[in-house]
Amino acid sequence: MNKKKIFKKIVKYSYLIWLIFLIFFTVFVTYFYDLNKKNQINYLNKSLKNIYLNNSLKKITSELKPRYIFIEYKVKEGDTYENIINDLDIPKTERKLFLKSVAKNKNIKILKLNQKISFKIDKRSNTKIINFSVEIDKKKNIFFERIDDEKKFISKIIEKDLKKSITYKEGSITTSLYSSALKLGIKPNTIVEFAKLNGFQEDFQRDIWKNDSFQIIYE
Repeated sequence: MNKKKIFKKIVKYSYLIWLIFLIFFTVFVTYFYDLNKKNQINYLNKSLKNIYLNNSLKKITSELKPRYIFIEYKVKEGDTYENIINDLDIPKTERKLFLKSVAKNKNIKILKLNQKISFKIDKRSNTKIINFSVEIDKKKNIFFERIDDEKKFISKIIEKDLKKSITYKEGSITTSLYSSALKLGIKPNTIVEFAKLNGFQEDFQRDIWKNDSFQIIYE
């Protein structure tokens, strides 16, 4: 009899029990959903901050590096324009543009030993040659300059501003004229040229003695 009463009561309040269970279950699911959502938002915010930080650091680092680099190359034996430009860290399109530009100019078609070639290169974003110059001789350079961002260069011949300087050296012979002149900082080719010019007037073996003084004026 008691069992029947208990069962009836359970059946009578079953709706209320299920309602309470459903409320607890809903609260439980909602709590964990909100908790998971907050964690996702926090993770996303941290990721965004890291991306922003990385981008900021990249920007600062790139601004600290010099935008333009200047390269001066002296031609060695066996050099070609192709192997010179291939040694530079620039895109293939820039190399082709350089080779195309120099090939059009007859003044610099053949490279000479110790000839100077200089480059100004922009390293910001897309690396490119801003300008370059090739030495024609001791008095002239040919200068190539890019027109804005176009894929071509305009060229012009530039006369070098050469200034002659006169140097005067005076000394006395200790062992020989050659070694004494070298000690004064006179270049060997200048000493040899001096000896050649004065060889007709002076006998360097008989007429020049130790402690004799000498004067050399040269450019």
